[in-house]
Amino acid sequence: MQNILNTKQFSGKIIRTELIIPYTKEDHAYFIFLSELLNLSSKKYPITRELIKIREELYDATIKLKVLLRGQDIILQINLLYLNILNLEEEKKCIELLKEIITNPNINNHEWNYEDFNYAKNIIDHEYQMYEDDPKGCAYQEALAFFTPNTGLGGFGTGIYEELKKITAKKIAVYYEDFMKKAQMQYFGMGNFSDALQKHLKSIFKIEFDKRELCENKLITNPKIAKKTKKLNNQQTIVHLSFKIQNMSKYEAEYVLPIFDDLFGGSVGTGKLFNKIREEKGYAYYAYSKNISFTNLIMVVVGTKNKFVDDVVLLANQALKEIQNGEINDEFIPQLLNVYLQKLDTVYDQPKLLFNQFIKEYNGMVDSIAQKKEFYQTITKDKIIKLAKKINMDAIYILEGED
Repeated sequence: MQNILNTKQFSGKIIRTELIIPYTKEDHAYFIFLSELLNLSSKKYPITRELIKIREELYDATIKLKVLLRGQDIILQINLLYLNILNLEEEKKCIELLKEIITNPNINNHEWNYEDFNYAKNIIDHEYQMYEDDPKGCAYQEALAFFTPNTGLGGFGTGIYEELKKITAKKIAVYYEDFMKKAQMQYFGMGNFSDALQKHLKSIFKIEFDKRELCENKLITNPKIAKKTKKLNNQQTIVHLSFKIQNMSKYEAEYVLPIFDDLFGGSVGTGKLFNKIREEKGYAYYAYSKNISFTNLIMVVVGTKNKFVDDVVLLANQALKEIQNGEINDEFIPQLLNVYLQKLDTVYDQPKLLFNQFIKEYNGMVDSIAQKKEFYQTITKDKIIKLAKKINMDAIYILEGED
């Protein structure tokens, strides 16, 4: 099967199902609830303890759910992991358990089981409280939401929690029934899959298997710098800066941008931000940049003091300007390229990275490992400068603390 990566390299197997729809804030809230609910019980196993027991009988087979944002899509991902020591019949039970959890939840008369619903709600409320109790992480998420409106990026800070509070046991049951009719489903496997197991897997998940093209979030650059400040006592001041890239090609996004990001906001030595703001001026406790996946946003984060905020913004722009003008240490580029080429070689030894590469490659979202190596070797200083000239700062989010 094309959607199975058959390998004897690892000690277990993983089967991943993904339910995919275009992103909306309302769907995001329901997905978060479903990721907690579906793993608690089902029609066949109406008590959580029964689900735990059947997994224990299958040598602690694990089923994990998570919500992902991938460009303009939102994804409910369900991963089944189990050891190779299981025989064929036990493996079939694992796959049937996965299907049971996805397709046969504990819903009666169009209403979700109240005990499970309240348990999931308490988990979500607790997670929100933890979010609120982490000012640094909360500020990062709020800044990300400010820089990427209407994308779902930014965690609870985007108003998702307000949507979550509207959900009831009846509403989520009705939502699930409708959602399962419209969601695109994919499933993938990695491990040593026998022909019999592949045949069984195909019989369980009877779906038309279509590829899912990636629709990236192409964020608009603000014509004037947007600014937002949040004051919080007894906290360090943190400056978040939005740098948007216009008209970036797929080649630039995949290969040139990571090298630029290291030169701009990477670690000690190569990163201009750190060197200018921290090492030369002593204006910061830390300074780094990060490209936000599936967008054209580079986010800069600097821990500083209130009196240095304006200087930090000025120096960040100067760092970008220097790269745009070609002020790059020529020795850094081959060093960084070598690091990325070595990372590609390690993908084959890391199950998570290898599986993600396989799935993205299947859907046409990324190039093969061999192609990636070839493309990285085509990167030049001129290509980095060309990309840098497409970048402008367009927003500032400040967590204003106490000096």
